[in-house]
Amino acid sequence: VIDLPLRIEAIPEPGGDVFADEAGMAVGGGFNVLVAARRLDVETLYAGPLGEGPFSEAAAKALEEIGVPHVGPLAPGDLGYCVAMTDARTERTFVSTRGAETRGPVDAFDHLDVRDDDVLYISGYSLADEASTAALERLAGRLAEARAGCAALFDVSPMVGSVPMSSLERLGELGPIWSLNEREAGLLAGRLGLAVEAGDHGGACEAGGPTTIQLRVAGVPPHADGGRHGTGECEIPQDLEVLGGRYEVHRQDCQKAGEPSRYQRADQV
Repeated sequence: VIDLPLRIEAIPEPGGDVFADEAGMAVGGGFNVLVAARRLDVETLYAGPLGEGPFSEAAAKALEEIGVPHVGPLAPGDLGYCVAMTDARTERTFVSTRGAETRGPVDAFDHLDVRDDDVLYISGYSLADEASTAALERLAGRLAEARAGCAALFDVSPMVGSVPMSSLERLGELGPIWSLNEREAGLLAGRLGLAVEAGDHGGACEAGGPTTIQLRVAGVPPHADGGRHGTGECEIPQDLEVLGGRYEVHRQDCQKAGEPSRYQRADQV
C-alpha cells in the first residue's frame, strides 16, 4: 500500500478545508518489515500481490532497491493508498482504500515452498478481500497439516474487528506471534465476549488465547499540568503475567503519544 502522510494542526470539521503543514508519499504497509529484514542481511521475498499503475510501479521500484524479489501475483488495478493525518496532539487518523494488494487470487500462495527456518509475516489488511482471505486460509491449512516448523508473525490490524472468526482461528493454527495495539486487542476481546477495561493490558492480551502476544501499548503522554500522575513522563507497566508466561516490557522513549512499547516473552529476551 502507498502511504500519503499529512501533518495538520487539527482534523477539519465536516465540510471544512485546511492546508497541511507537511505532506509526503512513501511505500507503506508491510514494506517497513521487509526493510528491517534486509538491514539484518536476511534473504527476503514479497509474496503479496502487486498491480499495474503508478503506485505499483513505485512499490516495485522500492522492492528492487532493497533487494527483495516479488514472487506474488499481479492483480487487477493499482495498489491502494492510505491517507494518514497527524494532528498537533500527534493523534493519527487514517482513511484507506482497497487496491490490488487486497485482490490476490485464491491460489496466490499455493506455489510457496515454506521451509522450517522461514519466518512468515502476515498483514491483517490482507483479510480485506474474500479471495485473499481464502488464499491465506489455504496457506495456513497447508502448513498446519504439514506441521511446518516455520515461525509466523500475524500483525492483525483493525481488520480483527470485522473478519470472520473462522479466518482468525485458521491463521491461529500456525501458532503465530499476534501483534496488536491496545485498540485492536479490545476489538478482539469484545468479539470473544471478554470484558476488558480501558488500559487493562493483561485482559486485552488474554483475548489472544494460548499463544504469544506482542501488545503495542502507547505510553500515557504528559499532560499540561505535569503529567497524568504529576511526573510529566509516560506511564507503562513493567511486566505482565498472561497466557502461562511472563512478559517483560521493553520501554521505548515516549516523547510523543503513540510511540509503542513492546511486550516479549521472558524466555525470548
